[in-house]
Amino acid sequence: MKNYILFSLIIFAFVGKSIAQQEISLNRQLYLNQAKNSSTFHTDIWKQLQDKHSIRLQPATLFSSSFKMNGNIYFRLDSTITYQYPSPTDSALFYKTIYEYDKTNNITTSIFYNSNPLSNTWMPEVKFENITSGNDMYNAYYTWDTQQKTWICQSKYERRFDTEGRDLLVLDYKLKNWSGNEEGYRQEFKYDDDGNQILMSYHIWNIEKKAWIPERKEEKEFDSNGNITLKVDYSWNYESNNWQIQRKEKTEHELNDLGKLEYSYTDVWNFDKQAWSKWTKQLFSYNDLGLLVSESTSIWNTTSNAWDLSSKKEYSYDEYGNAILELAFNRDSRTAAWIAYEKKEYQFDSSGNETFFAMYMWNSEINDWAGFNKYEQQFNSSGLVTVASFYAWNTATKNWVNTNKFEYTFNTVGENTLSIAYNWNESKNSWVATSKTEQEFDNSQNITLNASYTWNEQNQQWQVSQKTKYELSYDNDGNILINAIYNWDLASSAFTLQYKDFNYYTKTDGTASIQNTSLNKKIKIFPNPTSDFVSIIGANEAQLKMFDLSGNCCLVVDNVSSLVNISHLTKGIYLLKIFEGNTIYTQKIVKL
Repeated sequence: MKNYILFSLIIFAFVGKSIAQQEISLNRQLYLNQAKNSSTFHTDIWKQLQDKHSIRLQPATLFSSSFKMNGNIYFRLDSTITYQYPSPTDSALFYKTIYEYDKTNNITTSIFYNSNPLSNTWMPEVKFENITSGNDMYNAYYTWDTQQKTWICQSKYERRFDTEGRDLLVLDYKLKNWSGNEEGYRQEFKYDDDGNQILMSYHIWNIEKKAWIPERKEEKEFDSNGNITLKVDYSWNYESNNWQIQRKEKTEHELNDLGKLEYSYTDVWNFDKQAWSKWTKQLFSYNDLGLLVSESTSIWNTTSNAWDLSSKKEYSYDEYGNAILELAFNRDSRTAAWIAYEKKEYQFDSSGNETFFAMYMWNSEINDWAGFNKYEQQFNSSGLVTVASFYAWNTATKNWVNTNKFEYTFNTVGENTLSIAYNWNESKNSWVATSKTEQEFDNSQNITLNASYTWNEQNQQWQVSQKTKYELSYDNDGNILINAIYNWDLASSAFTLQYKDFNYYTKTDGTASIQNTSLNKKIKIFPNPTSDFVSIIGANEAQLKMFDLSGNCCLVVDNVSSLVNISHLTKGIYLLKIFEGNTIYTQKIVKL
């Protein structure tokens, strides 16, 4: 193995979601997640790290350059040394980061060091661990104790999935929460052969015992149609050290001729009588297309020994089967009249994107509907929001009035290049811009410019709030050789050099290594964009993983077949990875 140094400038600059939405390159954001989401449950840590060193931690280049294959040779980023530039001609050692990898060349550990100019040594500061093994994920954040000369775990997060991507374990621990107290929780799940969740147990961290203590759990049983037939809630008795039933429900279901749920009868366990007592009855009705048009709930009256109608909901649909109206009613027990209390309205475009939503609550004082919440959205052909408008209810005019609007522009690969926020100016009867964010990217999808502006209403022009430029140079193998970080100086209205990084790589024969590549002719994925299923052709005994824009693993499928259901995922851009033998294939997927 041959070690050598590639002089490269690479600094983290965390680019948060501009205004209300920011589609950052998945390749870059996935690396950031390995460090940042090590403290998903303690995100202020990442902010403190930025503030302490007056740098913007960028997810830009590390992922794309941390591991790169070229033929049978691969390059792996092992460490980064950062120089700070007090002036254009003066530099000083500032920061060092060391990376460790697993067998598939994913970064598992990132260790950050401060430079001590007096002793000319590196001082450990923080460490992030991010380990993925099959369906198991482990993240931890540590700080260095200078007196004990050891790492102290500040927070950790563990999550395990089954082969269908369902949660088996979620563990979240913090040495100090927002209030400065030690806390944690642990959840465990079990499923039946049909994928129904039959157990959820919840434990809390006991500071004195330094152990997980049971708190509550929920058990369920299901019929062959996936309907709940039994639900039991427990709480932990700390005196007797065992589970005690708090509530028990059983439900019987009746289906119509089309196999749709028509009736549900739910009984609750009466602990005093040690017998089941009637509780609720639900009735469901459908249209000719099998869509739910109404559901009503009745409560058992123990005095009259009869069912009393209690509430109902009614639904209307457009020609594509999208719900466009939802009405909720309560029944007046004295007059037996239905009284509406909530209304929801929806509109959709031809691609099924929700373009309009409005919610109303019934105001008995004025005997009319009063608006509660409303927004409108516009989408591009990839299903990404380009305009989002929000409204408030004017009680005097009984109408919606404009409040805020956000506009988004994307490049051809779905990265957010421009975001503009507006407030409604009632006196001018028009939208007034308040802020905007601009981003530029190179052909390798690494960010080269991030700029934030505020609108000066008096001068009628944009004023720079923050602007950072990244100058990147690559070698013939696609490794980043130089990345110079420039910040905008408001006084001189010019960029000034702030930081430079030097990247230390390992170069080795890749014949026995893992190849991380884009999809080639061997594996085909279609359609893209898609709203429900993706077809995969050419994968052999492969594992599939999908990641969202924050780098969170949203789906894991072992021994992936030709069809993968992604209908449960929210709309947006995802990174699909297929692990086959010694190769990792990647592909961006747009979920509509």
